[in-house]
Amino acid sequence: GYLYAPYYGNPGLQAERSNSAELGLQWAAAGQRLRATLFKTRVSDEIDYDFNTGTFSNIARTRNQGLELSYGGEVRGHQVNASLTAQQPEDELTGDQRLRRSRTLASLAVSRPLPGGWRMGMAARYASARPDSGGASLSSYTVLDLTTQWDITAQWQWFARIENAFNASYQTAANY
Repeated sequence: GYLYAPYYGNPGLQAERSNSAELGLQWAAAGQRLRATLFKTRVSDEIDYDFNTGTFSNIARTRNQGLELSYGGEVRGHQVNASLTAQQPEDELTGDQRLRRSRTLASLAVSRPLPGGWRMGMAARYASARPDSGGASLSSYTVLDLTTQWDITAQWQWFARIENAFNASYQTAANY
């Protein structure tokens, strides 16, 4: 579709090429795990939608570098998973932040087993403000999901989720 779709295809697109490097450190003991990872990715000819022409095009060079911290384990009978990413997604030629890419991302998920095969939990995710096309800015947002599950048998499970439980208003793309 990116190459030949009517109206927005671009048969002149080049294939993306990338190089990535990561350096991480992990500690794990007694069901607990902490991890820190430095990362850097450079992409040549990244494919992106060009809002000026209404077609897909290549961006000469982009890069994203940053740090991701994560934790997984049990805290006072609760299963906890958390992560924080601080990154710099940018166009290497202009130095501009990449459209629709947050500099900060975070998540926290907590669940707890209950008697009778039940488990209840919550998951929150955060994305910082980010630019969009036409000079628009997408606000930061936090969304909270609630979950419950019940093990009916060893093979069957009942599961329910309420996504965006507090009806947070947010956009991942301007005017969408």
